Amino acid sequence: MIAQLAKGEMTVMKLAEPFQMSLPAVSKHLKVLEKAGLVSVRKEGRYRYYYLNPAAIDRASQWITNLQQFWTSQLFSLERFLDQNTNDD
Repeated sequence: MIAQLAKGEMTVMKLAEPFQMSLPAVSKHLKVLEKAGLVSVRKEGRYRYYYLNPAAIDRASQWITNLQQFWTSQLFSLERFLDQNTNDD
């Protein structure tokens, strides 16, 4: 859904098109994304238009990058430890 919203704001109906999901299921997903601050909603008449919150997407991307760097470092340290202990036997 985030990839869909990267193309621009969309209604629930439009967002649901590429997925085999009911409209209530799509709405539930959107509520989770909205609660997380990743998407926002604009009401126009009886329609609700969802759009990405770029600042939140950037923060999430940075968090994922930091997490990846942390675990890459941890796994590298583990690999070195295992190599040293394997060679000592």
